[in-house]
Amino acid sequence: MRLRVRAGFGYSEAIALRLESSSENDFKRIGSAFLSISQYSYEISDAAMIKAFGATPLVLRLLYRDLVLSGLPKASTPLHLLWWLYFTKHYPKTDIWEKLSRRSYKCTKNWMHVIRMQLMVIMPDVVR
Repeated sequence: MRLRVRAGFGYSEAIALRLESSSENDFKRIGSAFLSISQYSYEISDAAMIKAFGATPLVLRLLYRDLVLSGLPKASTPLHLLWWLYFTKHYPKTDIWEKLSRRSYKCTKNWMHVIRMQLMVIMPDVVR
């Protein structure tokens, strides 16, 4: 299900494009590519998404929408949200994390910090 957002309804053109580019299928695709160690990704189920990231693709899409609307930096992507959720759920060792994320630990920690700070902004509205 694609989220259709038009500029002019309280959203700027840039925010509308960011929200439209983060569908449930996009989160499934990004999550399966993140979890596959090989170069080939596989189709991930909702149960596997819950096991790895603690939420279904629908919940992830809605959470990302709230993050974008609350002022998440433009360079931040849905992958950064998945990194943060996976890291806080499993807390892997540094060498395993670098192999899984295919990036340095320092780089991923910087992006996860941005997500964490923005989640603190929306937490009163999300957690009741």
